[in-house]
Amino acid sequence: MTLLDEATVAKSKKLSSADALEKWQSENPLRRWREEQPPEGWSRALLARQLEVSHTAVGLWENGTRLPMADTIAKIEKLAGITATVWMEWYNRRPTAKPAKKEAHR
Repeated sequence: MTLLDEATVAKSKKLSSADALEKWQSENPLRRWREEQPPEGWSRALLARQLEVSHTAVGLWENGTRLPMADTIAKIEKLAGITATVWMEWYNRRPTAKPAKKEAHR
């Protein structure tokens, strides 16, 4: 395999991991609920105001960087019907990146 072929294979694996992460993020229960609200979905800012948090916090939850605190999960459950169990089921399906191969030191 040439160096160019190896680079192409490595790039396709990286894209596959990125695609898997993007798909997982799109399945976030809060994001799906927010986007399904009539007539055109809720903005992160509107949801944040309803939950008394920042729009940045909502974004971090939606992309899986952080999970809401217990008191906020209770507010989300009351507003949207999304339980802590549903959150954890989604979060635990997060795709994992394969660790890079370590080269032997000589």
